[in-house]
Amino acid sequence: MKAAAPPGTGRSLDAESLRYGARLASAVLLAFAASALLRLPEGFWAVMSALIVVRPDSGSTLSAGWNRVRGALVGTALGLAGAALRHVAGASEIAPLALVTVLAFAAGLSPAMRSAPISALIVVTSGSIPGHSAGQVALLRALEIGIGIAAAVLVSLVDFRSRATLRFRAAAAAHLRALADALLADPSPAAREAADAARRATLRQLAVLAESADRESRVFGREQRRSEGERHRKSARLLSRIASDAALFERLRQTHLGPAAQAGEAIGRAAAASLRTVADALEAQRPIDLGTLPLATVDRSAAGDARVALRLLEDDLGALARIEAAQVSATP
Repeated sequence: MKAAAPPGTGRSLDAESLRYGARLASAVLLAFAASALLRLPEGFWAVMSALIVVRPDSGSTLSAGWNRVRGALVGTALGLAGAALRHVAGASEIAPLALVTVLAFAAGLSPAMRSAPISALIVVTSGSIPGHSAGQVALLRALEIGIGIAAAVLVSLVDFRSRATLRFRAAAAAHLRALADALLADPSPAAREAADAARRATLRQLAVLAESADRESRVFGREQRRSEGERHRKSARLLSRIASDAALFERLRQTHLGPAAQAGEAIGRAAAASLRTVADALEAQRPIDLGTLPLATVDRSAAGDARVALRLLEDDLGALARIEAAQVSATP
């Protein structure tokens, strides 16, 4: 089973990578244009902030933007203090260096502080330029940082296709189809080991996308309660359990002989078809109709141990259907 690669990691250019590149380029142009319109003397600081904040999806961009705002506030405030010390007559570079070093250590402890040392360094290294004192340049650089953040967030929100919710659904659908393929594929140990490694990588990617999608839903006001704001993470956990259910089917294939093997194969084919049906529903953003799944009509009389795996899979698909039904109804 081959895991879906995140945007920008593939060797070939796909539509998603091209859209991500277009968002980066648009954020650069918007940040620089805003700086030029305000007649700020150093527009490329806004460009650098925009490049740091833009992510492949809007949920991640909102998170990066908010973390950068918090880090920028701390870094800018301390950077202004460091700049004042730096320009005091006779002051050495030790105080500004110590300041940036402390912030760099803090950045390693908290993601919200990762932009603090960069912001402080941008401000603390400011010097006077024609028509502006060193203090004014420091303040102008702080303004540039804010412009870059705003440009990155605006560009990501305008591009509806960058929504983390849609990317999560597409990745979840791809994951389910890969599980379906694995149920009918070569059961050799080498094939199972490769499939397990790919499955773990995909589940890690789904967890990241789920967090971004939940954050995005809260920002857009579609989730009113905290429990509702964790729908995608709940779906990601269920997808992990469904992967375990599918792996159980694969292991049972090695122990069944005779009629039990034939019944197990039939259930495996029904499970694979059901996973593909659920994947289609996720991708099309429509409710999952459990009554239409092939698993609902499969003969269980000779299922043997496969009956346990069948029940587990049905329970998890049912839980996923309930979560997704609420999510579909909340999607504008």
